[in-house]
Amino acid sequence: MKKILTLLLVILSANVLAISPDKNMNVELNGIYDSLTSKSDSTDLLNKEFKINLSLKFASEKYLIFHDAYIKTNDKEKYQIAKWQFQKETIKEIIGKDNIKCHVSFKIIKIQKNGPYETMPHIVVQITNIAPNKPIN
Repeated sequence: MKKILTLLLVILSANVLAISPDKNMNVELNGIYDSLTSKSDSTDLLNKEFKINLSLKFASEKYLIFHDAYIKTNDKEKYQIAKWQFQKETIKEIIGKDNIKCHVSFKIIKIQKNGPYETMPHIVVQITNIAPNKPIN
């Protein structure tokens, strides 16, 4: 009986801790997510540069949030796949704007997937360029 209860607890906790990309997650970010959740150390992502289109949800001098960069932890909670680092000069065109498409160029500078980040893996990136309403050619 003890083994059955332990097995049920393991199964239930695995489902509770299951994370998945949000249905609207950007395709390129989805590939990064796959690497973060793989058994490899994901170091191949370090210093890799990306140029992608994202939908800006909110921009301030301190924070950037994108509609299509979320990972779901359960039905009600989600978090951004990246901590977006930037210079104020780089994002001056979009400060105070929301709900616009942006062409975003960034480089991955850190991978957080072990220890305290095991249940919420993410990347830390440096945004090198961001341009509103300009798709990738």
